[in-house]
Amino acid sequence: MLVLGYSTVSGSNKTVETDDFLAEYPTVLAMYCGAAMVEALAEPMFVLAHASVLVGWQVAAQSAAFLVRAAVQYIGVVMFEFGLISYGIAELAYATTLLVMFAGFFWRRIHGFSTEKESFALTGMSQLLPGRVEEGDWCHKELMTLLIPLSVQSGVKYLLAEGDKWVLTGFASLQHMGVYGLVSNLGSLMPRIVFLPIEEATKTIFSKLALAQKENSADQKDDENKKRSLTDAKMLLMILLKLMNMIGLVFVCFGTSYAYTLVLLLYGAEKARQGVGAALAVYCVYIPFLGVNGVCEAVVHAIGDDHQLMRLNKLLGVFFVIYAVSALVFMQLLNWGTLGLIMANCVNMGCRILYCLTFLASYFGQESTKISKGFIDGLEFWRQSLPDRLVVVAFLASLAVTATSKHMLLGAESAGPTPWIRSGICYALNLQRYEDKMPLLSPWTRYEAYEPSFTNDLNK
Repeated sequence: MLVLGYSTVSGSNKTVETDDFLAEYPTVLAMYCGAAMVEALAEPMFVLAHASVLVGWQVAAQSAAFLVRAAVQYIGVVMFEFGLISYGIAELAYATTLLVMFAGFFWRRIHGFSTEKESFALTGMSQLLPGRVEEGDWCHKELMTLLIPLSVQSGVKYLLAEGDKWVLTGFASLQHMGVYGLVSNLGSLMPRIVFLPIEEATKTIFSKLALAQKENSADQKDDENKKRSLTDAKMLLMILLKLMNMIGLVFVCFGTSYAYTLVLLLYGAEKARQGVGAALAVYCVYIPFLGVNGVCEAVVHAIGDDHQLMRLNKLLGVFFVIYAVSALVFMQLLNWGTLGLIMANCVNMGCRILYCLTFLASYFGQESTKISKGFIDGLEFWRQSLPDRLVVVAFLASLAVTATSKHMLLGAESAGPTPWIRSGICYALNLQRYEDKMPLLSPWTRYEAYEPSFTNDLNK
């Protein structure tokens, strides 16, 4: 990281001496490299907290770091007008806050100041430093076998994450780039704040369940516990998928109609007329794809072996090609602009979800005598995770009400009190949907109370 930062900074000094604005880039890049090194110091604690299912620690540390970064950026840009330097300082503040928070949590737990009473994996902070495990090798053999598929997976994930930027560079205009950048930053708040912690916790929980499955499969007399553990895991997955579907319905039924209102309140009528509102509305349709795909891929990565992960990585490359072709068709042939890129992302996520659902249907149906039907089983698996029909009807009715209010109250693209009136309608309808969705939690409460075997598997 130091070599990369130094080479970039030293090479950039020759080209930016004549531009005071661009002269800040080498300094900011050096700050980002330093922040990456500080964040790497917190990585072992993050991994251990993740493996120990200490989700509260992760959420608290990351939330505090996000708030500190946002506050530092605001103070630096708005109050002191530091420009780009503010972003470098904010990134350093983010990494430092993350390190301090995790170090504080671990120090309190190791020295007995924490309220948790369960045993902990560490007895001293020095165990977090690099070193050889007692009576063990420097490298864990089982982990080394997963090094190649996980490395390939990281590369493919990076390709998929940055693919939209490459497509924008090749097919989109500067205006489309600006609209997509604004919409993606605003629309990705929900995936980053809500979906990401759920995905990480899901991967940890199902990794432990998969380990328990392997231990039970080694014992021929433990078939009963194996079947029950498989049933418990399937029920938990269904609850998570149902939760993601419910959140997705909220965005589809309310976000598509209120995206224009949100843009009016945040950025004004000028941005709304430039297509930001329409793009944000389509992005709300993309959010449920992100939620369902995140949970499905987290489970697949947790329970799959190295061969299955390599197959998934190859298919992700195929899906990226499908995504690029879809973007070309939507943006160039159909001339949909930013909306076409978002729709291409939906196609990509749809392909990934369909494969993961097919894999999960096969995995959780391994005790069944039915003949596998491939993608049909995957679609049936997804259908089982949908909410009750009455709930879906209620959401569709809300969609009709919000769409009607949009055309009646914002027909002339007016500002003033009209967006606030529509916000009141949205709040009232969401309050009613909240009361409808409360029974979703009751099955999990009963399940947790009467199925102690599930909790026992997690504590192994």
